[in-house]
Amino acid sequence: MRSFASRIDGVEYSATIELSDRIKQMQAEGQDVITMAAARPDFDTPDLVKEGAVSALRVPNEYTAYSESRGLLELREAVADKLRDENELDIDPEREILITVGAREAIFLALQVLVEPGDEVLVLDPSWLTYQAAIKLAGGIPVPIPLRPENDYRLDIDRMKSALTDSARVMVLNTPNNPTGVVFSRDEMRAIAETAMENDLVVITDEIYEHFLYDGSEHVTLATLPGMRERTVTTNACSKAWAMTGWRVGYGAGPADIIDRMLLVHQHLVSSPCAFAQKGAVLAFTEARENVKMMVQAYNRRRELLADGLARLPGIRFSLPEGACFFFPQFPGLDMDSRELSRQFLERGAIALTPGGAFGQEGEGHLRMSFASVNEKRIPDVLERIEKVLNELHS
Repeated sequence: MRSFASRIDGVEYSATIELSDRIKQMQAEGQDVITMAAARPDFDTPDLVKEGAVSALRVPNEYTAYSESRGLLELREAVADKLRDENELDIDPEREILITVGAREAIFLALQVLVEPGDEVLVLDPSWLTYQAAIKLAGGIPVPIPLRPENDYRLDIDRMKSALTDSARVMVLNTPNNPTGVVFSRDEMRAIAETAMENDLVVITDEIYEHFLYDGSEHVTLATLPGMRERTVTTNACSKAWAMTGWRVGYGAGPADIIDRMLLVHQHLVSSPCAFAQKGAVLAFTEARENVKMMVQAYNRRRELLADGLARLPGIRFSLPEGACFFFPQFPGLDMDSRELSRQFLERGAIALTPGGAFGQEGEGHLRMSFASVNEKRIPDVLERIEKVLNELHS
């Protein structure tokens, strides 16, 4: 019998990838599947970003080779400018920024260098499924902090404090939140900062949806709050804002001593990010900010159309998302777990929705609906299919 490392125990395969495989099978059989399972924008990468990468490819023996392991200085400087201009955060591009293979690698690296085996890591529940997997792979113990629908999925600071023990070292925080669509307010972020300082926590923030804000919501970068610059690792990527999911360009920004140690693992893991993809990313940060605004306007129209339609359907309960690109509805009256519920919608209605249980225990009874991946012209079809499946399941 073959034996495997115990750190793999308890790490589950990605529910979104598993669902994606079934969708591809159904499409290959000729079925018209509407997928709202992935947070992959249905927009294309801006042309000027593509052209930047193509131009880099034409430079002989330059951007087809390894880049500096920290990432191209030109890109780190562009990231630093972005953080200063948009987030009011001054970061040294030489020592305090690491370009990574997507935000996922930045989060993974930060956990690897901050977490000892047996350390506890606070994580929102529900939250992106990769957080708990990355915590376990670092030897840490995830400590879920429930976000409850009766509280509109807002963070209960008292509940968070009650979960803290002497073994707590790190917190992973995502706002705007995947999958709930909640944007934590400045007061909530201040309370998180105070709790982190009182308990000597380092916070890893995932700000991948920072631009996707609606109805006047404000994104607050935790590292800008008093006392938090030296205990925050800010992660982000080009993936969502510029529809560059396949380019795999992200970053981690934070104190030099943490970034140096992240670099150590990064060098042995990937050597360096793709050089010509980084050249394209430079243009995303410096020249393509208007593209982000256009995308957010389109997402807001989809959000409003979906909210109006879902509100008319019986057997569904939801909160209006303040940010990100997700609805996270509940289905009261249906006695099945979220994985089976997702399967029912896919098989009966050819509509792919991610099971909420994949995002944590508190996600059970929910499905995540991404409006990043469905054009507004298809929203009437979405609503019709959801209504059809609900009618069948309640009959």
